[in-house]
Amino acid sequence: MTVYSEIKKGQKPSRENIEEIRKASEMNIAADDDAPEYSYEELVRMRNLAKEKKGELQITLSIPDATVEKAKAYGNNYRTILSRLLSLAVEDKELVRKAMI
Repeated sequence: MTVYSEIKKGQKPSRENIEEIRKASEMNIAADDDAPEYSYEELVRMRNLAKEKKGELQITLSIPDATVEKAKAYGNNYRTILSRLLSLAVEDKELVRKAMI
């Protein structure tokens, strides 16, 4: 069974929408030609492929809350802004020297 509901930005879902979602969350997913069931190994491989981007390495950094809040003030693309700032900063030898202190 396929149920389609469109909820526009800023619109709250109706009680009917919420009930449909609750019911769908309790249903089993049936594998078929369009949505085959994957093994654990296949899922891990797909996850790793999705993480790989040419010329980029995904890492985890601890960034002070205040810094993140300042970056968020620039908009939803704050992660991109932080990434570009880091790229620019490592090219500045004086800035790198200050960071090493």
